[in-house]
Amino acid sequence: MSQTKRLLLGLLLIMLLLGLFQYFSQHASTKSSLNEHALEERMQWHITQVHRWQINPQQDKQIYLQAQSATQTELKGKEHLYFTQPQIVVLSANRNHYIESQKGVMIKTPNKQLLTLEGDVKMLNRRDPTDPLQTLTTELAIYDLSRQLLFAPNFARITQPNIEITGIGLTADLQQEQFQLKSSVKTHYQPQQQSTP
Repeated sequence: MSQTKRLLLGLLLIMLLLGLFQYFSQHASTKSSLNEHALEERMQWHITQVHRWQINPQQDKQIYLQAQSATQTELKGKEHLYFTQPQIVVLSANRNHYIESQKGVMIKTPNKQLLTLEGDVKMLNRRDPTDPLQTLTTELAIYDLSRQLLFAPNFARITQPNIEITGIGLTADLQQEQFQLKSSVKTHYQPQQQSTP
C-alpha cells in the first residue's frame, strides 16, 4: 500500500473518530437535558374532576376549590396551579366569597398568593346569610389573597339589592370593603317599592 493511500486512510479514520466523538457528545448532552426536563416534570401533577381541595389551611380562613381539572407545577420557587371551570369558596370569620370562572391560575411564592381568573368571572359575597348578596361580574380578575386586594382591569358590573354599578378598571380592598372604578362609571338605582296597606 502506498504512503498516500495510508495517509488518506489515516485521515479518513481520524475524521470518522471525530464524527463519532461529536455524535456521542451531542447525544450525551441531549440525554442530560432530557433528564433535567424529566426532573422538572416530576415536580408536576394533573387531576381531573376535582371535587374539593383545600388550598389554604389557615385557622381564620378556609379556601376550597372545585374544578373540572387542575395542573400543578413548581418552577423557580413559584408554585403554579392551573385549573378549568373553577368554583372557589372562601370562608372567613367576617365574610364568605363564592367565585367561578372558565379558567384560572394561582401562583404561590413564600410571600404572595395571586389568583388570576379569566372568562365569565362571577364573584358573590356576603357577611352572613341575612346580609344582602353582592355580585361582581367581569371577564378578567386578579385576586391577591395575601393582601385581600382584587383587580379587574376590564369592564366590571357590581350588583347589590336596588343598585347596579358598572365601569372599567376595578380596584377593591376586600378587608376594608371599599372599591373604586377608574373610568366609564355608571350607576343605576332602583328604589324598593313599598307595599300599600
